[in-house]
Amino acid sequence: MRRGVILGWLLATVAASAVAQRDGSRPVPPVVRVGKPAVAFTLPQADGQSFALATRLPDAGAKRAGRIVVLVWWSATSPAVAKVDPVLAALAKRFAGRAEFVAVNPFACVGADRFGAECAASVRVFKRLRGLDFPVAIDERREVTRTYGVTRVPSAVVIDAGGVVRYRGAIQTEERRGGRRVVREDLGDAIDAVVRGAPVARPEVAPLGTVIPYPGNPAVVPRRRSAGERVR
Repeated sequence: MRRGVILGWLLATVAASAVAQRDGSRPVPPVVRVGKPAVAFTLPQADGQSFALATRLPDAGAKRAGRIVVLVWWSATSPAVAKVDPVLAALAKRFAGRAEFVAVNPFACVGADRFGAECAASVRVFKRLRGLDFPVAIDERREVTRTYGVTRVPSAVVIDAGGVVRYRGAIQTEERRGGRRVVREDLGDAIDAVVRGAPVARPEVAPLGTVIPYPGNPAVVPRRRSAGERVR
């Protein structure tokens, strides 16, 4: 019985490896979940510098110790992102000194996929035109994007001062209530709760927008929307 279980496990492992080699994909890393510690990473920025998200370990840099980090998955050419850029700029100003905003661009300099590559120069231009003061990190291999389970732009991840993920998802949600359109400020509400040390009412809100192509991304399959709801 035990030998049969072990043999089955080996066959499954070999089959999974063969599939990965056939489609040229790497194994998808574990997704960072809400309520769990964030994963440290370092990415180059569009301005030639680099951004490092340190874990809250004793050797973590004092620069980010005690500060909330808001990661915003962003694109220079996505219409859905352009629509919420004024919201992001306003949030960055509102929480200045309490939260550090950093954009993550999974499309820049990745070559010719069906969404088109965005060179670093265009990222800098669009960022300036839209009044965004925070840096843009380039996730060329989309490894950080996969690790954080982000499937579309725009999306955001809020990490508290202790290095724990407290929110992941949409910037805003549009709903119809009583025949009128209501905009729910999902990201703003989440940051406000984390700043106050309160629980986030909606810790995960599925976003809509431009799909980020990578193996294993469930957003590649169209998602059904709930009646009367439009998330962005």
